[in-house]
Amino acid sequence: PVVFDSVLSTQIKSTFSAQFTQVAQFVRVGNVSGVKSGVDSMISYLNSVTSFLQKIDNGMEGDETVAERILGFEVGMGMAKEKSNAYRMYLKASLSENESRLTEEVKATLERFSDLTKLSKFDATVVYKEVVGPFLKETVLSSTEDIHSLTGGAEIDEVVQNLGLNSDAVKEIKEEVYVQRLEEIVSSAEGGIFSEEQSAGLKNLMEFLTIEEGTAAKLHTRLNGPAFK
Repeated sequence: PVVFDSVLSTQIKSTFSAQFTQVAQFVRVGNVSGVKSGVDSMISYLNSVTSFLQKIDNGMEGDETVAERILGFEVGMGMAKEKSNAYRMYLKASLSENESRLTEEVKATLERFSDLTKLSKFDATVVYKEVVGPFLKETVLSSTEDIHSLTGGAEIDEVVQNLGLNSDAVKEIKEEVYVQRLEEIVSSAEGGIFSEEQSAGLKNLMEFLTIEEGTAAKLHTRLNGPAFK
């Protein structure tokens, strides 16, 4: 079994390495379609290999499966930059193809690609927020153009659901928009002091974006402090 594992692992690793080398080349020249098809091919091969190993595993004893023993290596070792950029390019291409929606199939592909290349969760999250964040921010900005008449809540929720953004990312983006609208009002307020109408609009915006009072107070202190002083 040890010799069998070694031979099979070497063969599978060699195939994956060749596939990722090709993907990395596409990344370096900015070939998005090449990256997407290359990553799809890697995951397709991974699915086939996993299915094959599961069949071998049937009836065998031991806590560790054949797949766990053989697929424990890292694909693309030493090419962290290429991994992150491949993830980024695949994500962007998928969003473009699916009208800014992130399908379950794409999510699964990206997760398996991360596992296969040992792309850290932190790096994947950074890239994900960088690519997906602007889609939500654009929607939130559009929905808050008139802070006295805020009606785009359902649209924002739909974008969050479609893109699969986690709550921390959503909170961060909403706070960015609140700061942007706050800065606009501060710059237009006479002497930097809000009118009753502006104060009411900001309160309305704070509730709409579910900004916590403590967070809002810190933002107001930073932006309104000089005028108040």
